[in-house]
Amino acid sequence: MALEPVLGKEGLWADPTWNGQSPATFAVVIGVSHFDHLGGGAAPVPETYELGQLHTAALTAQRFFRWLCDDYRLTDRPLVKCWLALAPTPAELPLMTGPQHYSPATFVGCERIIGEWFTAMSNLKATHADSSRAIFFYSGHGLEVGTDKQILLPSDYLVPPLSNPERALSTYNLYAGLRALPIAEQFFFLDACRNDAVRLRELSLQGMRILPEWPSYRSRPDLIAPLVYATGSGAVAWEPTDPQLGSSLFGRALLEGLTAQGLDPDCDETACWIGVFNLARFLNQRVRQLLQANGARIPQPIRLGGAVGDANITQVPHAGPPPGAPPAGPPPAPSSLSTVAPTGPGGGAADAVLGDVTLPSGWSHPIQSASTSDLYDILRSEFVTSMLSNLRVFNLESRQWSAEPGSLDPGSFAILRLARTNDRGVYEIELQATNNNAQWLELSDGNSSFGFVLPSDLEVAPLYLLELHIERPANTGPRLTYVDLRLARNNSSPPLSLASELWDKYRAADIKAATDGDRQLMTEALLGVKFRSPLAATLGGLLLLRAWHKGIPLDWLNNLAEYFPDRPDGIVLWVEQCMRTAPDELRPAIDRLRELHQRGLPHTSEALQYAARQVHEVLSFELVQAYPDEEQRAAAAAELEELQQRLEVAMRVLGQSSCFAVFVGSPAAISPELILPSTEALREPAPA
Repeated sequence: MALEPVLGKEGLWADPTWNGQSPATFAVVIGVSHFDHLGGGAAPVPETYELGQLHTAALTAQRFFRWLCDDYRLTDRPLVKCWLALAPTPAELPLMTGPQHYSPATFVGCERIIGEWFTAMSNLKATHADSSRAIFFYSGHGLEVGTDKQILLPSDYLVPPLSNPERALSTYNLYAGLRALPIAEQFFFLDACRNDAVRLRELSLQGMRILPEWPSYRSRPDLIAPLVYATGSGAVAWEPTDPQLGSSLFGRALLEGLTAQGLDPDCDETACWIGVFNLARFLNQRVRQLLQANGARIPQPIRLGGAVGDANITQVPHAGPPPGAPPAGPPPAPSSLSTVAPTGPGGGAADAVLGDVTLPSGWSHPIQSASTSDLYDILRSEFVTSMLSNLRVFNLESRQWSAEPGSLDPGSFAILRLARTNDRGVYEIELQATNNNAQWLELSDGNSSFGFVLPSDLEVAPLYLLELHIERPANTGPRLTYVDLRLARNNSSPPLSLASELWDKYRAADIKAATDGDRQLMTEALLGVKFRSPLAATLGGLLLLRAWHKGIPLDWLNNLAEYFPDRPDGIVLWVEQCMRTAPDELRPAIDRLRELHQRGLPHTSEALQYAARQVHEVLSFELVQAYPDEEQRAAAAAELEELQQRLEVAMRVLGQSSCFAVFVGSPAAISPELILPSTEALREPAPA
């Protein structure tokens, strides 16, 4: 091991031979399984928000730390300092091999090591900093705030007497703080859930600021800073209930990938490498395999956030044989408050395979073309039959609801394909608005309402794929746990079909396939056909922005914003590109952002989350620079603060990681007024 514990520096490991005169790698590793004040802790507080103890997070972090020390290879920037903070359970301690030199993973302990990590990189000479890199790893409880905004809980979360839910680490703070450094490569591995606690939604949690936050334009233009999430937005990350069974599923897959177990590295004549895109593709496949092998059907899709780009993470020898089957034992349990459970007895791989269901001739919406009994014969679920029979539809162009639930305008809406698993746990439904009007749809599972947008397009009505995941707990009634809405692959419009294909690759964390080489040219072509298909152009712009593509012509996105006033997403995409690459366009970008009052909020999940961050950054950093005149600045601030309030309301009920925005909450909180122009919307829908 090149690193040695530094006496008198709790949690710090360092290479005693490094003299500070060369590029290097600096890492922080945090793992929290034992939480003093959560359910099952040493001193639980009265309100724990249903959060309890974990089983393998500290062990997972310690094993990642051992990989850094023993197997991480980057000869031109070796690992020279690593800060380790852990909060293990008694069951994990015997399994944690090696010297036990770590800091407590309390908030103060984490704040200290993050500050020392940042300071060490800040003190690098400019010539060395340019080629150095930062690595951050966390395993434990996480709660989602928004895109690239997640809070990570320390071991003393909710410490009395205040029990402040904000006293947690903020992924946005880390990401926004580090981007002011000249370091070109920064990697964040986040092994934590991305759902939320219902009773915390109204707080709009942000976490505590540890580092000073900087706006996007302070980033170096070639920055690569991916946030590798263990799961998708709104979803849980899974772990074994017994640490004897090993690391969390994400942690296990991550270490297998980084050591080329089952992953084919990228090789040249001199070396083999594990890259960001190659690793992300492997993680998605491997975590799915581990879940299936343990009998769990609930998805845990790996997602990339931040400044996504490909870069070599570590050098490896040629790949060995694929890893063996997962160890025997009980199914994994979710490392979060979620009660989502694996498939019960009798479930199996065959039950989880989707199969098409034959629809009656002339099928349209089920309430129009089939009786409830006929509908049940097809769906084989009273729960899903009830949901679809009571589907509510709002025409976003005429601003009118259907007369009553399930009673739609004749010919306005169609279900063209339906597939389900034999265990009735997953349904896929292809939807199309036959009049090519943008629609707002609402479903209810009896507890929560789900609202989502089906945008229109120019040449043809888009065909959408709605994916529903159903949970059937033993002691309660069934409920809807996951909703995804995206374009269907078999759209008749070539741009929409291509956009769907590329988006599916992006969903599978295969960004390389979606944006490199010929795919990159095709994605750019989607922007080029915006006058045929502004919807395809919107998705193409989102893909290129997510891949931190610096070659998108600004006028393409500006035209998308200008020529389609009914589509607010174009504004947000253009503003995002300006904030990243064109600070001289700051004033026009802010003026355009203010137009969201008249346009309404974005229809895609990603653009909605971009907008929330953009307004925050403008109000925090950029108003004085953009509006030197005090009166103009005050008027802009008033509009942006009102817009920020609307976005906060929408973000509180924004659901899972869907292509198009899916809102989840109480019936009073879910309404098309969430996204309509402000002149037609309630200022403050009822809280969830």
